[in-house]
Amino acid sequence: MEEREKKEFFRKFTSAFFKGDQDFISEHVTDDVLWSIVGTEPVKGKQGLLDAAFGVADFSNMEYEIESVICNEGEAAVKGVSRRKDVEGNPRNFCFCDVYTLDRGNPQKVKSIITFMIELQQEKQKQANN
Repeated sequence: MEEREKKEFFRKFTSAFFKGDQDFISEHVTDDVLWSIVGTEPVKGKQGLLDAAFGVADFSNMEYEIESVICNEGEAAVKGVSRRKDVEGNPRNFCFCDVYTLDRGNPQKVKSIITFMIELQQEKQKQANN
């Protein structure tokens, strides 16, 4: 894959998570994919990833913005912001960075994902002061 194609692939892959597109994700991960969200136990295998990503999340009220995609050989980093409301209707904003590694034997499939995510606290403080 060329650099431009890789960047577009990772934009589509990340968007598929936020849009709840299980078919796209399933088609583009290896059977033994490993997903690590920093601070939690890793999720192993395609079905484990699909269950964790789509089993409990409600994507209908989530907005997201991909700010940048950086690719290098068989790896990529995607940085962005996601927004959603909590059960009380209060907005919550998160900054995320996903680090992807492609399968060496099949560069159209993701072998591992490491997700770094943090809630943007300044947004909460601004709203509390208003």
